Amino acid sequence: MIPPTLKVNKRYIAFRIIAKQVFTEKQVLQAMRQSVLSFAGEDGYACSNFDVVYYDQENMVGVARATDSTLDTIILSLSLVDNIQGRRAGVLITGVSGTVKKAMRKLLKENIFKGDTTQ
Repeated sequence: MIPPTLKVNKRYIAFRIIAKQVFTEKQVLQAMRQSVLSFAGEDGYACSNFDVVYYDQENMVGVARATDSTLDTIILSLSLVDNIQGRRAGVLITGVSGTVKKAMRKLLKENIFKGDTTQ
């Protein structure tokens, strides 16, 4: 068992895609990964444990995961996304939380996402 002092703390980033067209989860994840790789490098990407854990294609909102120590780098690199699949788009960070459930609540509070958070 890992002692609490060595445990990697995760943070969940609630985000919204700002664009005129709808993008799939795969397209969004590819653009986000490319942005993190170009800004933080391979080592920073590997240490961040970055992934999109939830994405709603209809409302273009989602939740991404990163480690606590790399959170600022990930938020900055996500804000640098200016296109997805060659089309103009941006990522708006709506909140950061320690649990997925609270990150989903942040999406609800922003009136961006209308859905069930008990999944």
